[in-house]
Amino acid sequence: MSDEILSEILRNANRDNLFRQIIVRARSKGTLVQVFANAHDMESAYEGYVLDLGDDAFQLQEVDEEGQFDGIITMSFREVTEIREHSRLLCRLQVLREADADVDDEIEPGDEGEEYTGGDLILGRLQMAVAHETLINVRVSSSTDYRFVAGYVRSIDRDFVQFNALTESGNPDGVATVRLRDISAVFEDDWQIRRALKLYERRRDLYGPAEFDAYQAPGE
Repeated sequence: MSDEILSEILRNANRDNLFRQIIVRARSKGTLVQVFANAHDMESAYEGYVLDLGDDAFQLQEVDEEGQFDGIITMSFREVTEIREHSRLLCRLQVLREADADVDDEIEPGDEGEEYTGGDLILGRLQMAVAHETLINVRVSSSTDYRFVAGYVRSIDRDFVQFNALTESGNPDGVATVRLRDISAVFEDDWQIRRALKLYERRRDLYGPAEFDAYQAPGE
């Protein structure tokens, strides 16, 4: 599918901010939604409850195929191609959650006490990752690139974000610098991040600070 056709689909689909209206309704009613937001894999989707909403992005408490909570995703509206409600899959996930007597998870909003506007929801999650030194995974989307970068946020300035990057197997992988405007989604505390974190912690005796500090950010 060409970029021109995809752009037209997105413009028509989100006419009159319909995506935002659906997300606002799902948040107020506490209902599950299924969000398609991967221009390179139109079959890929995320299911979950809306936690927070900003001017350009929203936050989703993801639910896995067994109806269990699995991480938080903050994604830009510009990436969304489709939102489904009341589908067979969502009804099934809702039944699984209601039928599981051991489920005591509560849907909570994002961390409080941090000052950032709704328009900076993605930036706010990056700042939160700095404050709490948490491992995150971000999706970088541009007209020429589409990839994921996992790691600890090293620094944030007006235009760029730097990460102490990790591989999927938890190995330090230098410093990654990406444009802030190209970050379209932030993934936190899902099973892939937890796996990488465990592997990284097991390798703490094998890697010292020099593994990261061998690459210095400009101006340091």
